[in-house]
Formats: sequence, structure tokens, C-alpha cells
Amino acid sequence: MPELQLYSREGCHLCEDMLEALTGFEVELGYSFRVYDIDDDASLLEQFNALVPVVYYDGRELMRYYFELATLKTALSAAQ
Repeated sequence: MPELQLYSREGCHLCEDMLEALTGFEVELGYSFRVYDIDDDASLLEQFNALVPVVYYDGRELMRYYFELATLKTALSAAQ
């Protein structure tokens, strides 16, 4: 099962929207995801500070700021 990584932070409305969208399509599209709070890790904070939310898949940035269903579907289908 493909696993996505969501880099986010508490109190970020865009992060909350991204989390909700990823949760909503998780079963339908057959992926899982792990959430990383960038404020809990100094290196992640330095890397992503003003860029969250960011979704990575297979070591590459997939989405930033806004959920893009077409982008996600394309990435998942290319991996199969």
C-alpha cells in the first residue's frame, strides 16, 4: 500500500484542510499516510517552516498548500 507523508503544524488551517482531504480519499484510493508535525523536529522546521502543508510520496513533493485530487491519482496510478 502506498504511503504518503504529510508535513504540517498545529493551528494551520491549510494543514487541517489537507489532513481532512487525505483522510477522505484514503480508503477509496488505497493509500495510507503519516503526519509529521514540523514544530517537533528542528530539521523539519528549518526545511518546511512557511511551506506547510506539504505532501510527499516516494521521496518527492506531491502537493503544497492545497489538496489536488488529480495529482494524487496520477502519482498513485504511476506507481502501480
